[in-house]
Amino acid sequence: MTSEGDHLFSSLISYDEEHDELLPTNTQTQQPAVTFLEHHTDLSAKLSFNNHQNELFNMNNENLKKMMSDQGHSQPDRKLDIVEQPQQCRMSGYGEKDRRPIDPAPIVRLVVTDDTSESMQDTIECPFYIIHASLWSVDKTKKYDIIEGTTPTSLRFLIGSLVSSPSLLKDLNNDKAYYFAFPDLSIRMMGQYRLQFSLLHLARNKLVQEVFSDPFTVYSAKSYPGMKETSSLSRHLAKQGLKLTVRTQISMTMTI
Repeated sequence: MTSEGDHLFSSLISYDEEHDELLPTNTQTQQPAVTFLEHHTDLSAKLSFNNHQNELFNMNNENLKKMMSDQGHSQPDRKLDIVEQPQQCRMSGYGEKDRRPIDPAPIVRLVVTDDTSESMQDTIECPFYIIHASLWSVDKTKKYDIIEGTTPTSLRFLIGSLVSSPSLLKDLNNDKAYYFAFPDLSIRMMGQYRLQFSLLHLARNKLVQEVFSDPFTVYSAKSYPGMKETSSLSRHLAKQGLKLTVRTQISMTMTI
């Protein structure tokens, strides 16, 4: 899993979403990117953070070392599940403006529990969690990345924001958990697929957990059945600030 995690981190660093292509990773003039993976980098001096993250970096060195070390400390259990499964998608074109999002927008939930199975909010570790989305075959044996025959400009099967950060929100039962939304994922080829969601810990340079979605279908423009009404859970999370497009009716949409 370590080599797979290293490859995933490398691809995250070298991906340029705006131009939808892989950046060169081995050039003499390229400067190394500032990432959470550089253990001795003063991140607080080079990057801007929100108030919570500033508090994190203002901790003394002993507390930071304790967070970075797994030895001698019981680690919380993490449960990753998909609470809003992708069901369908209209095929997007090769152009930048022709993007059709997966419907409904996938939502992944992370529940952190202690050794007594009591739910807890892992607030110190939270800023370092992200989830990365990738496209796979239904049988989970093949990952779809670059579309063959599109050189010299390499085009990807899956486009949009492939990485999501956590939001601490309450579900319909008023229980708290971390939610990761993927509202603008699009696919450029028809067929049946699954999405794989990989939970990564940036400071530890670790692939923590993975989960696959249910199979879903990407249709042509003529055969696409139309977008579905937004679920009660998605509307509930959107009202709390999760970035989602809410459809109250099939023919009317509003963005929260």
